[in-house]
Amino acid sequence: MNYVLIRNGSIVSSTGIQVSDVLIGNNKIIEVAHAIPRPDPETPVIDASGKYVMPGAIDINRNFSEFGVVLKDEMLRLCRAEIIGGTTSMLENLEPKNKMNCVEGVFLSKNRSVESIIDYGFHLSVNGWSGFSEKDLEYCFAHEGITSFSVQNLFEHETAIYGLVNLMRKIKELGLLLLVEVSHPEYGGSGYTGLNHTDDNTAMTRLDQLSLILDKIVETGCKAYFINISFTEELDLILNAQKHHKIYAELTMPCYIGEGMDYIIDNQTVMHGFSLSGELTLIPYSQFWSLLKNDQFLAARPTLRISNVDDTINKQVFNRPDEYFVLKNTLSALYTSGVASDNISISDFCNLTSEKPARLMGLFPQKGIVRPGSDADIIIWDANVDRNLYCSYPRSSNSKGSTSKLKGKAQFVFVNGIMVYDGEIFFGENLKGQYLYRISSK
Repeated sequence: MNYVLIRNGSIVSSTGIQVSDVLIGNNKIIEVAHAIPRPDPETPVIDASGKYVMPGAIDINRNFSEFGVVLKDEMLRLCRAEIIGGTTSMLENLEPKNKMNCVEGVFLSKNRSVESIIDYGFHLSVNGWSGFSEKDLEYCFAHEGITSFSVQNLFEHETAIYGLVNLMRKIKELGLLLLVEVSHPEYGGSGYTGLNHTDDNTAMTRLDQLSLILDKIVETGCKAYFINISFTEELDLILNAQKHHKIYAELTMPCYIGEGMDYIIDNQTVMHGFSLSGELTLIPYSQFWSLLKNDQFLAARPTLRISNVDDTINKQVFNRPDEYFVLKNTLSALYTSGVASDNISISDFCNLTSEKPARLMGLFPQKGIVRPGSDADIIIWDANVDRNLYCSYPRSSNSKGSTSKLKGKAQFVFVNGIMVYDGEIFFGENLKGQYLYRISSK
């Protein structure tokens, strides 16, 4: 058996911290205890004194088409970026393929995703496939271990919401999860455009339709998770629905990663295709952090991708922006804005990045915790590293801006028990991720 022994690390969970050793054997965590003896003289030992040892982050909002991932080399580069940032598993939103049913789509996507070097799974879109029905949903759950089903573009056709009711009932019956992507007219990661251009659909229409689907979810009792919640008006509708039913939501992180840039909200500012000068308002910074302590909220990565330049060099370039820039720095941004700024604890941080997603997606305790029997997906987090990057927080033209230098990074990353990143060098080219068959959280 291939062992690795991590000594004297501060083991973080959602409930607290304990200083212990961790013994990894092959792809599993073998033991978590004080003073674990070295299994044999050849066992590598890593001294994690003064550092946090946590389960790897789980990216549950991955859309490979966002980066045009098709070829093996592109998959490797995306996975490399996730690992550098501290992410060890990801779930793709599987959207309809031309002229095929969902079963064929899952088969082809599994063939492509086999090139992933971290564990992967799917959310299956329920709209757009040819003749999708409750039988397809049951098949994908029973045979493919898919427990989350997504809907997009509901706000373009109100009748589509009513057509989902039977599927919602089946999702409720099987204990599955409905993901609702709250798409916006110009959503694509651009953040504050500074351009006076908004979509023809009014914000009020979007809010009315969001209210309608929330009513249907409460009515059917299906478990639901809303993605890309950025505005107070959207949040208020979700908070009201939560009085009647347990609904989850992902809140957009209110910061931008760059070189100390200043983001000013004025009457020309547009976000996601909506004007911020009267139509909608951003979720307040203080409320964002307060809500994340509630188990019904998670944090999305920042919306701004500062460069769309495609870095096609095979060897990863660490010190300049590329299309994966935000993926590599999201956890550092969350740590800086949250833990280092005393808005959340390190246990909250671990919960947000790993345990909550694992529980919500039917992966716990295989993922999401450092304990015997769980997958050896582990990051050793150095909280004392200062980065040459900054988190900037949007402000109005008459208020003082705020910028924080990024702190913290993954010093070591283990995927399936293999150390693939040591803070400087990436070693994972020959690693193979596993397809995640998930269980119902019913």
